[in-house]
Amino acid sequence: MIEPKKTHSSLKRILKRLKLSEETPPDATAWQSLLTRLNNSFQGHDDERYMLERSLQISSDEMKDLNEKIQRQSKSKLAEQKQKFESVLEALSDGICEIDCQGKIIYANQAALEMLAHFKNTIYSQHFYDFFKFSVPNISNESIIKDALSGITLHDDSANLIQHQKNTPVSLMISPITNNTSDKDTVALIFRNISRQKRYEKELLTAKELAESGSKAKSEFLSTMSHEIRTPLNGVIGMSSLLADTDLTDEQMEFTHTIKRSGEALLSIINDILDFSKIEAGEMELEDISFDIFDVLEDLIDIFGIQFNEKKLELISFTSPKIPRYIYGDPTRIRQILINLVGNAYKFTELGEVAISAENIHSTDEKVTIRFSVRDTGIGVAKDKQQKMFQSFSQADGGTTREYGGTGLGLSISKKLVEMMGGSIGIDSLIGEGSTFWFEVTFEKSTKNHSQIIKSNQEKSFHNQKVLIVDDNNTNCLMLKKQLEAWKLEPYIANSGTRAMILINLIYHKNETFDLIIIDMQMPQMNGLEFAQIIKQMPSCIDAKLILSSSSHISKSSLTPAERNLFDAILSKPLRQTTLRKTLSELFHSSLKNQRSNKKETFITLDGKNKKILLVEDNKINQLLAVKILEKLSFNVEIAENGQLAVEAFESGTYDLILMDCQMPVLDGYEATKQIRLLEKNKASTPIIGLTANAMKGDREACIDSGMNDYVTKPIDVKFLQNTLAKWLN
Repeated sequence: MIEPKKTHSSLKRILKRLKLSEETPPDATAWQSLLTRLNNSFQGHDDERYMLERSLQISSDEMKDLNEKIQRQSKSKLAEQKQKFESVLEALSDGICEIDCQGKIIYANQAALEMLAHFKNTIYSQHFYDFFKFSVPNISNESIIKDALSGITLHDDSANLIQHQKNTPVSLMISPITNNTSDKDTVALIFRNISRQKRYEKELLTAKELAESGSKAKSEFLSTMSHEIRTPLNGVIGMSSLLADTDLTDEQMEFTHTIKRSGEALLSIINDILDFSKIEAGEMELEDISFDIFDVLEDLIDIFGIQFNEKKLELISFTSPKIPRYIYGDPTRIRQILINLVGNAYKFTELGEVAISAENIHSTDEKVTIRFSVRDTGIGVAKDKQQKMFQSFSQADGGTTREYGGTGLGLSISKKLVEMMGGSIGIDSLIGEGSTFWFEVTFEKSTKNHSQIIKSNQEKSFHNQKVLIVDDNNTNCLMLKKQLEAWKLEPYIANSGTRAMILINLIYHKNETFDLIIIDMQMPQMNGLEFAQIIKQMPSCIDAKLILSSSSHISKSSLTPAERNLFDAILSKPLRQTTLRKTLSELFHSSLKNQRSNKKETFITLDGKNKKILLVEDNKINQLLAVKILEKLSFNVEIAENGQLAVEAFESGTYDLILMDCQMPVLDGYEATKQIRLLEKNKASTPIIGLTANAMKGDREACIDSGMNDYVTKPIDVKFLQNTLAKWLN
C-alpha cells in the first residue's frame, strides 16, 4: 500500500507536469483524459503504462492509487458541472426540451413545464408536436425530426403553443445536439412566449393604420384647400399676364410684373404645404435644369420690396460677380428656401436691415459651391435654441410663437430641401444682435447663353468712371461698392449729404469730378431731394448724372417737374443688379449729357448783383440750399432763423426782397409778414415770397391774406424760383 504522503507528492508531480495547479484542479475534460491514460495502463497496455510511469517517475502501486483518486476527482467535477448546467437551464425563461428520435420529450426545464402545463411524470409520454402548431407550410411532424437529426435547423417565429384549446404565439427553434454523450441521437427544442411582442406589433400596426388614415385625410384636405386657393390665385396670375400684354407705362408694367411674381411666389408657398407631406413620405423629386441664379435672387426684391418699405426696413441684395450666371439645379426650390429665410428675417426684425447675399466659396471647371446668406438685425436666437429652429412646427420658444406667429414649418422644409440637394444649412446668431441663416449647395455649371452674356457685357462695359454712393446704410453702400467695382467702375462712399459734399469738393480740388452720383432718398438731416438740389448748384456736379434710389417706390409721376429734372433716373430699392447695370449703361452711353446742357440754357438769366435778399428759414439744410441757389445768381443774402429775427432785421435794414418760410418757431411766417407790413407804413412795399412745403388748396390764399406777394413750394424748383424772383424784382 502506498503511503498517503508519497501519493500526495506523486499527484503534485503529475499536476505540475500537466501544467496545472493543485489549488486550481483541472476541469472535467482534463481529468477524463488523465483517467483514460491511467485506465489504459492498468488494462494491460504495457507501452502506455511504461511511458506514463517513466514520465511521472512513479511505481505501479502509485499509479493504482492515483487512478482511484483521479476517478473520484473526475466524478466530483463532472457532477458539479452537471449540477451547474442544470441550474442554468432551470433558471432560463425560455422553454428548453430534449427530444428523442421518435419525437418524444425526454427532458424539459422548469420554464418548458410551466408553458406546456404538464408535470414531469406526464410530459415524457407526449410527443412534442402535440403541443405546437407550426406556421411553416407543407411540413410533417416526422420530417421535422428527420431534418433536425440530419443537421438542418428549423426556425419558426409564428408558431403557436396549444394550451387547453388556447393558442399562445411562440418563437421556436429545433436543432441537432452535437457531441451527444448518450448512445442515442437527440435534438433540442427551444421556444419562447412572444405574446407581449405580438400585442405590441398589433398595437403598432393599428397605430400605423390610424396614422395612414389621418395622413390620407390630411392630404385630401390639403388637396381640397390647395384647389380652392389656386382657383382665384390663378385668376390673379392669368389676368396680370394679360394686363402685361396691354399698352402700359413703364411704372404700370413694373407693378403688373410685381403682382404676377408675387402671385407666383404665393402659389409656390401654397405648394410648400403639400411639399412637406411629400418630403416626409419620400416622394419629393428635384428638378435639374439650367437656370439664371441672378434672376432667382432678384425676384426676391420684387416679392418683398413693398413689405419692407411699409415696415421701414432696408432690404439689401448682393450677388457676387464671381458666381456663374447659369447653373444646373432646381430654381423653384432655391427660390422657395430663400423666400422662407427672408420671410423669417422680416418677421423677427423691427429695426435695421435684412441683407441677402450669394457668394462663390469653391469652384472648379465643372462645379461651383455657392453660399447663400440672409442676415438680419432682429431679435437673435439663443445658442441652445438654434438647432430647434429647424424642427417641424417649432420656433425658438413659445413666447416667440405667440408674439410673432407662424408654425415654424418653413425652416424645417428649407432644411430638408437643402439636404436633398446634398448641401448643409445653419444659423449664426446672438441675442439682441440679429441672425444669419445660411445654406451651401454645390451646383454644376451651365454654358447656356454664356457667350451671349459675355458679348452683352462687353458691349456695355464701363471704363473706370467715378461713382459716388450717398447712403446712410453702411451695408447697402458696401454691397453696392462691390458690385460697381466688379463692373470696372470707381466707387466712393459717403454716409450723409454733408460728407458727400466734402468728398465732391476734395475730388474737385484735384481737378476731377464724379461722373455719376447714386443718392438715397431717406437720409437723416438731408434727404435725397434736398441734397440733389444743393449739388445741382455746385460747379463740380454740373455734368454729373444723378440717380435717386428710394425704398418708398417714388416714381417720376409722384414728383413735381422740378424734382424730376434733378435726376437722370429714379430706381426703387433694393436695386436690381440687372436694372442698375442697364441704367448705368444707358446713362454713360447716351446723349443725355447734351440734353441736360440744353435744359440749363432754357433757364431765365437773372442778375442779382447789388440786390439784397433776406432769407427767413429755420432749417439749416434749407438755408444751405437757398443760399447756394441765390449766391449762384449773385444775390447778397442775409439769414434770419425765425420770424421774430426777420422783423428785427427789417427794422434795422433794407432789402430788395424777402423769402419767408411759413412754418417756424417763435414767430411763423404769416405773423412775421403782417408785422413787417405794419412797420412799412408809408414806405414802399418790399416783395415777400412765401416758402412753404404745403401745396394744398387754401395755402396760396393764406400767404396772400397775410400780406405776401407770392409763394414757392418746397422742394424748390430752381427754374420756377428764378422766374418768381425775376417777376418781383424787375
